[in-house]
Amino acid sequence: MTRRRPQRKRTLPFPRDRSLGTLYVQKPGWGSLCWEVFGEARGVVVVPAGYRIKLEVAREGVEDLSPVAGLAEDALYALDLSGTRFGDDDLTCLRGLRGLRELDLSWMSRLTDAGLEHIGTLTRLRVLNLANNYERITGKGLVYLAGLSDLEELVLSDSHVENATIANLRAFKKLRRLNLSEACVSDVAMPHIGALRSLHELDLEMLIRLTDVGLGPLTALVHLRYLILSHTRISDAGLEAIGRLRSLRTLILSNTNISDAGIAHLRSLTKLECLSLQRTHVSDDGLLHLAALTSLRSLKLGGTRVTASGAETLKASLPSCYVTLEEIGVYRPPG
Repeated sequence: MTRRRPQRKRTLPFPRDRSLGTLYVQKPGWGSLCWEVFGEARGVVVVPAGYRIKLEVAREGVEDLSPVAGLAEDALYALDLSGTRFGDDDLTCLRGLRGLRELDLSWMSRLTDAGLEHIGTLTRLRVLNLANNYERITGKGLVYLAGLSDLEELVLSDSHVENATIANLRAFKKLRRLNLSEACVSDVAMPHIGALRSLHELDLEMLIRLTDVGLGPLTALVHLRYLILSHTRISDAGLEAIGRLRSLRTLILSNTNISDAGIAHLRSLTKLECLSLQRTHVSDDGLLHLAALTSLRSLKLGGTRVTASGAETLKASLPSCYVTLEEIGVYRPPG
């Protein structure tokens, strides 16, 4: 029987004369959002054994990333560069962080596709956030990331990823969470999304060129539990495909052109727990199709044709379900 090596405290050398940002620590099992502030990334920092370490680089006052290059390859579990003004060449400093699991490059005003070449060496990466980089991230740079075979979460919201480059996503066989909200893709891209058979969560909000035609390929995603389709061009016909996603727990259909006829296709979603139909054409008649969904715990009906009487009738059938006629924001899962 192989004995595990005892974990040791870690020493991280940072510049003595300035802070690089803030360090956070996390115990395995705490959950992806549970980080505690440990202190400044300044001078020699000693972190006790058994903790994961995250560095959040300051958005102001830090002009040099080179100190990161001096860290051991497994020194950091997570690195947050969101909102900083570093450019493509600055990311060369990250090449040695081969033990990095999570990387946030969102809201970086000087990051382009070319910078992603430096990320391709981080083969243990599980989470990559490239959100809100607009026209600078087009999807062409995803080819540099083909070696990230363990990637589980990719955020490309508010990017310029297009139909022509979406095929690059097929390299990520273990991808479980994908966010393409407000990307520049349409129905043509959906077969490539449908090929990502490990997906559990998919956000397609604000894909204004996505129609019923694009939903067919998504039926291959048999493990999908969470799906956002709000502010798309789908209608009742498209819900026939959605009704085949039997593992769904959360479905957001707000601000779409669906009505009572389409809701009938959702009767097969017996595991559904959260459903948003806000600002659709659904009325009291459509709610009759939901009465058999006994797993439902939250139903949002703000801005629909549903009456208070119709909502009360459904509550009587589903006493464990919170039904509201008020308009409430979209729920997004943690992590």
